[in-house]
Amino acid sequence: MTTSRLSRWPLTVLLLACGCSGSPAGGGKVDALMQAAAQGQAGQVEQLLKDGLNVNDKAADGQTALMHAAGQGQLGVMKILLDRKALMAEQDKLGQTAVMKAGKNGQRGAVLLLKNRHDEAEQQNTAYQLMALRDKDGRTAMMYAAMEGHADIVADIFHYTHLVDSTDPAQRDVTGKTALMYAAERGYPGVVKVMLTSFPDSVTPAYIALMDKGGKTARQLAEEKGHREVVELLKK
Repeated sequence: MTTSRLSRWPLTVLLLACGCSGSPAGGGKVDALMQAAAQGQAGQVEQLLKDGLNVNDKAADGQTALMHAAGQGQLGVMKILLDRKALMAEQDKLGQTAVMKAGKNGQRGAVLLLKNRHDEAEQQNTAYQLMALRDKDGRTAMMYAAMEGHADIVADIFHYTHLVDSTDPAQRDVTGKTALMYAAERGYPGVVKVMLTSFPDSVTPAYIALMDKGGKTARQLAEEKGHREVVELLKK
């Protein structure tokens, strides 16, 4: 692989799309691995790993190739990396994991693949723990999916984790917000509806009535933003 070929890749755009914050990593082959993973270049990923790179090598921002591939929904590359024992619970410098990046970007296939391969590998943490991991802002993969309006992924993660008590502090971020609050505030009735109808044992009246650190409930956040459909759903 030549330097001139690498220089033609839109690395900045790719990193932003993956949810990166920060400059591309220095380090030659590690850079190339991240780029190839994000673009779905399976052959290049395989070659770089054969050349001696560790599948869990991290770039300067703490991201692994699996995070890049998951954020872009590059399932073929993800399978290669997972076959080579890529760690699913690794966190970058923001505390984000591969499943968080997939959830944020609406990459349902990547979320499903991570869950299924996690079960097969029986890694140290359970599927619940993988999905419940929090970043430095206290956010989970489900929160990120809710923030971006990805109702199907929210439903999947709810199903995987079998939440018994959604009011657990682990399901609230540093601002005191829950996934429901983010969906309401941003005006995603699809997310609100799936949370209310599909998981009544978890999304209880007590959960709906929770307030963030500003003293506002999900309904109040929706009212402030003028999201009438969400407000009506939360009145029921």
